[in-house]
Order: sequence, then structure tokens, then C-alpha cells
Amino acid sequence: MDTKKNDNKNYKLHIFSYKITHEPMTSSYDRKLRSELGKITIEMMQNHPEIAIGKLNDLHIQYPNNPVIMNNLTFCYYAVGEEDKGLAMSDKLRETYPNYLFGYISSALTALSENRHKEIPTIFNNCIDLQQLYPDRNTFHISEVMAFSHVMSKYFCRIGDIRSSRIYYNIMYKLDKEDTRLLDAMQEILALENKINRSSKKNIFWNKIKSKLF
Repeated sequence: MDTKKNDNKNYKLHIFSYKITHEPMTSSYDRKLRSELGKITIEMMQNHPEIAIGKLNDLHIQYPNNPVIMNNLTFCYYAVGEEDKGLAMSDKLRETYPNYLFGYISSALTALSENRHKEIPTIFNNCIDLQQLYPDRNTFHISEVMAFSHVMSKYFCRIGDIRSSRIYYNIMYKLDKEDTRLLDAMQEILALENKINRSSKKNIFWNKIKSKLF
């Protein structure tokens, strides 16, 4: 385990080793549901969310309290701009499964979109690593790691910790270079870098002025 001190108050950034799987973690579901969920790929939800919504809604009628279906619907609704439906589904997911990772993710994304990033530590019980949040688990699905890393990259950017933000961005990049959330995270990182550079140049400029005046 590599532990690195973070600039944000008393936070410490812990890099843990855990297994990441691409295999569907739906072994407890019946065969038909596993098969149908397998047809609704990440690529479909990212590139053709309107098609995925139709398929997911059909499954949601049959399995109204399935967390994977609810989470995927939330993602797709936001992807097509139907934020009210996305928020309603997200609320239902959190109420039904309060300890479900994607329920946390949904709450965090809502907080970020409403500029309430200071609530992120509370949402995740002050955990900034998946094994801190779920200490009894040694295996996480790639979708869980990508979603968590995306939120954390954006969060650390919002609080001005570009180093930690890049760590989570790099995790995402190594796992899936084609994921659309990479662009979202990188835009925040670049915006923060530009802000830091402008501030640095401004300070240099005023220091030169002061040296001439005094």
C-alpha cells in the first residue's frame, strides 16, 4: 500500500491494491436478466442512450427494484438531457439501496452539478478509496472503479488539488481510454491548470511592478 499525504487539510490519499474485473457481477440474478443486461453494453449507453433507455425500461417493468437497471437508467436519462427523470430514478435508487455504490455516485454527481462539492466527503463517509468504503470487498467491477474515479477526479479539482485529481484521471485512462467521462474530467483539470497559471503570471507581474515602485 502506498500512502501519500494530500494537501486538503487532514486528508490522506491511499492507493490500495484490489482486483478489477470486467465480468458482470450479477451472479445472483436469474439467467434471463443476466442475458438481457449483458446486451445493454457501456458502449450502447454512452453512444446510443436513447436505445438503451427503451431496453432498460422494458426490464424495469419486469424488475422494478433491480439496482443495476435503476443505475443504468439514471445514467442514460442524464445522457439524453432528461435530468428530471434521471434525478427521480437516482432518488429511488438511493432510497431502495442506501449502501449501493452507484447510489453514492449518483448523489455525488448531483452535488457536483449543483456546486455542492464540499458535501462529497460526507456522501462517501470520508472515504476516498473503494476499499475504504467497502473494506470487506477485494474485487470491484471496472464500471465501479471508473465511476468512483470520475467523481473523485472532479471533486479534487473543485478543491484545488490537481495532483490527486490527476491520479484518479490516470486510473480511468489506464482502464478505458475511450470512456466519455475522461473528457469531462480532463476539462476540469485543464480549467484548474489555466487558473493556476493565470494566477502565477499575475503574481509575477505584480511582483515586478512592486519591485520598481519600492
